[in-house]
Amino acid sequence: MNEENTLRTRLNELPQEVLADFICSLYGEDERLDRRIERLLISEDSNALTRSLRQQISTLKHQKNFVDYYEAESLADEIQELLAEIEHHIMPSAPEQAFKLLDALLATSVNSLERSDDSNGAIGGVYQDACILWLQAARLSPAPPEGWQDRVKNLVNENDYGIYDVLLPNAHQLLPEEELRHLALFYETGVRNALNQNPNGTGYFSELANLQGIAEALKDPALYERSMLLVSPEPNSLQIGNLARFYLRCEDYQGALKWLTEPWPATGWQNNNAERLSLLAECYRALDLPHQQKEALKARLDISPTFENLQALLPLAEKDEAEDLRQRTIEQAMLKSSVSAKLELLFQLGEFDRSRQVLFAESGELAKCHYLTLTHLLGLVPAGAVLIRIILQRCLLDDILNRGKSQAYHYAADYLKELRKLDQQKPEYGPMINHTVYEQQLRAQHGRKRSFWPLVDTK
Repeated sequence: MNEENTLRTRLNELPQEVLADFICSLYGEDERLDRRIERLLISEDSNALTRSLRQQISTLKHQKNFVDYYEAESLADEIQELLAEIEHHIMPSAPEQAFKLLDALLATSVNSLERSDDSNGAIGGVYQDACILWLQAARLSPAPPEGWQDRVKNLVNENDYGIYDVLLPNAHQLLPEEELRHLALFYETGVRNALNQNPNGTGYFSELANLQGIAEALKDPALYERSMLLVSPEPNSLQIGNLARFYLRCEDYQGALKWLTEPWPATGWQNNNAERLSLLAECYRALDLPHQQKEALKARLDISPTFENLQALLPLAEKDEAEDLRQRTIEQAMLKSSVSAKLELLFQLGEFDRSRQVLFAESGELAKCHYLTLTHLLGLVPAGAVLIRIILQRCLLDDILNRGKSQAYHYAADYLKELRKLDQQKPEYGPMINHTVYEQQLRAQHGRKRSFWPLVDTK
């Protein structure tokens, strides 16, 4: 934000003709940028801007080209730009026009998603943003003859791609409580009918999701609880966790405690459950019960000995407890955790001597760690911990070469160059082979990877 403010200040200092010349020089280089410049020129004329936006939405609806994974962000950005124009330049002065544009934009969603690889959810996410803005614009616009309740219901029925998942939980922005209660009854009846037709089937899933969405809009935990028990008289831990979190969002902490502390069937909570203890601690914090909060956090730390869980507990601990808790966390991690979790904790606590012992003792398990796990661990190690950095970078280099991931060879080359630099610091390799022997073995094993070695030899 400070950089943006500085840029704005410096741009304001430039002569107007300089900025105009610069913008003219950009025009024609990129189609999306051209449209933004054109919309900027008519931004003060809402009628002209509305016509421009309507045309672009129509074009979006009829496009047929496939959008692959790497292009999806660009399409999402294009839709987001349309949203921003509607929200900031049309809606303040002409909310009914804004609603019509948003309605038309939502109608493009099926085409956009059917022709795209939206694996990262970027396109669906921006359409969900449009849903929220649709509700806000509808509130400021005349209601259709059938009323807003049926209009919302019809959209939810067309929810093949999940973009309307956000409508019912946010429907209170448009519908009064009475209409929300009518919808709740409608969807609850749908759940009951589906269960009556096939008690073991899944036909009730969509109706249940809609009913729980209305409970979210009403901030009504009793309705949410009823919906859960309707389909699961003996709920499992996942369902109980969702219910407890709903109680917490509604700030009904006693309601949450009922489900977090009472004994439930074997399919529900078990006492040694870290998620349950996290929710309990949150309840006790909100109810200003520090002793109970502390006990819940201590129990969680025993189950899940992580740096984050330790840090959450320390503010509640006595001064003379802090070091004991620290050592207890390390001991529990050494007994229960994976090698990556052990190292993450030790690195975060600055226990580098102890982490070296783990690295030597569990080198085989470390080599099995996922590439992203290894890069995360490497990011936690300071430059001064030379031997640890060597071990991790050897693992990363070996991982790339052993899997023959040629698209990542430039990373592997960087690791090898860095290993050479670290070797110049003359580290004590201990039980490990030194760098000269390591690189000899590397060349013997991977010498035929001809696209890799030239990358190593470049500056």
